[in-house]
Amino acid sequence: MKEQQEEENSMIEFIKSSKVRGEIVKERVVEQLVEESIEERAGKIRKALKKYDRLVKEVRKLTKPDIVTYDEEGNKSLSYSSENYVKLQKAKSGVKGIDDAIERALSQGDYGPLDKIIQSEN
Repeated sequence: MKEQQEEENSMIEFIKSSKVRGEIVKERVVEQLVEESIEERAGKIRKALKKYDRLVKEVRKLTKPDIVTYDEEGNKSLSYSSENYVKLQKAKSGVKGIDDAIERALSQGDYGPLDKIIQSEN
């Protein structure tokens, strides 16, 4: 009888410890999934920031007018060619789009617009 009681107690302890181990495993899996998700999202932000930096450099380069004209009195006038003007506007729009997408991802958890930016060519 006493042996049977000891055996039952041993089995109960085993079951309890199995449940505890099971909970520990569940917690660990959840922690790892959360960490993977965080790393994936951080990677998206890093990729977007690289594009952002490239576009900011392009904006800086394009903000310098590429056409110089002079009037009859010799006064200098600076302006943009239509090609560079379009490039400048596109680059500025890209910078704003990335800025907005990052803000939306970080504040609202919506990474859809950021995904589109990362997947786009330019």
